[in-house]
Amino acid sequence: MLHLGAVASIGGNSPFAVYYKRKVMEDKKNKMLALNNVRNKIVKTMFACIKNKTKYQADYTFSFAA
Repeated sequence: MLHLGAVASIGGNSPFAVYYKRKVMEDKKNKMLALNNVRNKIVKTMFACIKNKTKYQADYTFSFAA
């Protein structure tokens, strides 16, 4: 299920697709390695949302506390 979700997310114009394209084009990574990185990023994002009890926001920007 995670593999299918990662494949679906790199097909569109999501932050995961941008991340995948950057890994393949700029970093010259193997496509399967880049797909594995997307899977890992999805899992980390999912657990962060669960831990913080928040919904996923694609346009979220992190700000440091002053």
